Amino acid sequence: MSDAITHLKVPIDREEREICLGPDGSVAHVNRVLRMISGRWKLPILFRLFAEPTMRTSQLLRDIPNISQKMLTQHLR
Repeated sequence: MSDAITHLKVPIDREEREICLGPDGSVAHVNRVLRMISGRWKLPILFRLFAEPTMRTSQLLRDIPNISQKMLTQHLR
């Protein structure tokens, strides 16, 4: 039961906290991922690919309304 308590995993020691919040720490990694998936089309594309990992581009175009071929290609790259 104690494994589910997340507040115990936050570093309390000042040195450990600086490592966690530093340029190579956990916060930096979370920020990097959030910047990668931000945008209008990335989450719908990822959602569809998660549901069906192998699909053609034309199927993605049909499944995601209002996305253009150009935008889909850019986001898939």
